[in-house]
Amino acid sequence: MKKSVLRQNENNNSRVDGGDGMPNKVIYLDEVWEKRAETIRQKALLGFPWNDLERFYEQVMDPILDYCQSDRRCLIDEAAYRLAYQVFQLGMEASRKLAYEPDPQDYKPCMHAYEGDTEQSVQTWMEQYGLDEADEEEQELDQQSIVYELFTQLATSWFCRGLTYGLRLRKQKLL
Repeated sequence: MKKSVLRQNENNNSRVDGGDGMPNKVIYLDEVWEKRAETIRQKALLGFPWNDLERFYEQVMDPILDYCQSDRRCLIDEAAYRLAYQVFQLGMEASRKLAYEPDPQDYKPCMHAYEGDTEQSVQTWMEQYGLDEADEEEQELDQQSIVYELFTQLATSWFCRGLTYGLRLRKQKLL
């Protein structure tokens, strides 16, 4: 079911005045939301700091994940890159709420709200890639908790970057 706002009489082309002097027409909010989401995806793709993510990977992730087998490492790598991009987009979306605050640089309340979702986001990514499944061996459980902590750090960091980038674009009226 499409959510809509009445702005036009669809049954005929006659002009119907809604009392505000404007012709009525139906605006489907789903289409507006999809267009907004696509705009954010495109802006995120253009502005995502891939080089910074590579540097983060080289400095933090690579040394810690050297112990992984190659097939598991590929899963972790793919999940980490996708997670970073997705939370970057979420940060950009969250910037909409902060753009009209008196001091948009103070995004601590928004970060606090996101931190509550971080655990769920990271757990979802780990489940999607099968990284939450561990054998009963102690080493496997330790590896799983290390990956979880790395993903949590990655998610929080890249959400902040997306939030900052989104605020910058909104200030320039580009988003």
